[in-house]
Amino acid sequence: MADKNQSGETNDEPASVTDPVAAADSAGVAIDQRTHVHENREQYRDHCESDAVGRAIVGVTDADDRLLLVVSREEKAAVLPHDTVAPGEDWAAVGREWVEGAAGIDVTIDGIERVRRIDHEIEGEDSPVSTIYHVVFGGSAPSETAIDGLCADNPFELGWHDELPAAEEESAHVADVRLFIG
Repeated sequence: MADKNQSGETNDEPASVTDPVAAADSAGVAIDQRTHVHENREQYRDHCESDAVGRAIVGVTDADDRLLLVVSREEKAAVLPHDTVAPGEDWAAVGREWVEGAAGIDVTIDGIERVRRIDHEIEGEDSPVSTIYHVVFGGSAPSETAIDGLCADNPFELGWHDELPAAEEESAHVADVRLFIG
């Protein structure tokens, strides 16, 4: 399947993404650069991505152009479905499997929309302690797709949205959502 990215170019469905730099180059997607500074090594080790090589993020739309979002009930913050990628894993497979497992729907990965390189640094040290990548995929679900959903005691809800459910400060996760809805 092919889909148009934000610049109007066509992306082919990535069967496998094990090298995010090569995947970005192949898809004609620029790599965004960010730096996350931790106060100390303990804070870095406590970070959710300290043992990961990255994060697979999927912007799934349905036939009505609604976007699948994970919304925090307490914070009213919305993010795209995502999961960490361990060394040796495939970004596309991790993203697809998370959506299919959590939402109970089939999803097709339509292409790569964004790749973000994040250097994790420790305050006062000269070089990054690690570099990870976030790969944002566009995806699609079959028409009239009902979500199986998350368990009732989960602090997040999973649902279809045609706009951001709450006004939020601009951040990387909000920018990712805005790739798919305003």
